[in-house]
Amino acid sequence: MIQRPKLKIHGCWCFGHVLRLAILEEGSFHGSSMVRELLSLTLEDVVQECARKGKPCPDTVIIVGDNTVKELKNGTNLLYAASLVNHGHLRHLGDCMENH
Repeated sequence: MIQRPKLKIHGCWCFGHVLRLAILEEGSFHGSSMVRELLSLTLEDVVQECARKGKPCPDTVIIVGDNTVKELKNGTNLLYAASLVNHGHLRHLGDCMENH
């Protein structure tokens, strides 16, 4: 019998700039630190793309996730996002988390 591979897919989309996908095997770690790493890598991609195009970087980030992404909704990731504002990397930060 043929078995389909079981995968975890996480995505991070900075509208108008970058789409980054992480496709992980079923047994791979996919907790909140992986989500934070994906967000960090995506933001780095945005900075590099803006520098390459000679455009200013966005100063606002809105984090959107649905109620199935427990790895995104925790204190560690909230502190990481807040530190981006605190250290001057962003001016505004918001979230649009669905809570059902």
